[in-house]
Amino acid sequence: MICFSTGQAAKKLGLTVRTLRSYDQIGLLLPSSKAEKGKRSYSETDLITLEKITLLKNLAVPLKDIKLILHQVSIDELLAIHQNKLQQKALEIQQTLEHTHTLRNSIKIEGELNWEQLLPLVHNQPNTQSS
Repeated sequence: MICFSTGQAAKKLGLTVRTLRSYDQIGLLLPSSKAEKGKRSYSETDLITLEKITLLKNLAVPLKDIKLILHQVSIDELLAIHQNKLQQKALEIQQTLEHTHTLRNSIKIEGELNWEQLLPLVHNQPNTQSS
């Protein structure tokens, strides 16, 4: 069985060592083995579980809920949920782009726009930052 140290596992998945230690402390992901002095070792199966956790976190699922559903959801189901969320964001971005295009055309036709015409653009701005 191939095992990874905490640092190796963290680097492989783009996580911090602190995150992995935190997951161990809260019981979200226990390493496959832990030496007496606290050195953790993660198996390939553990890394797959970490990928699931990362996907669920990207879907804004709280850690306490991830702990409950982690082993009840397949990777394909997670990817389908993630894909739907990305499609939703893409639609929001497309709508904002269309609104911006309309406003720019209005400026070309009518000249200066007032702030009331710009406020809907600001208020409907999609959240494009990762969770």
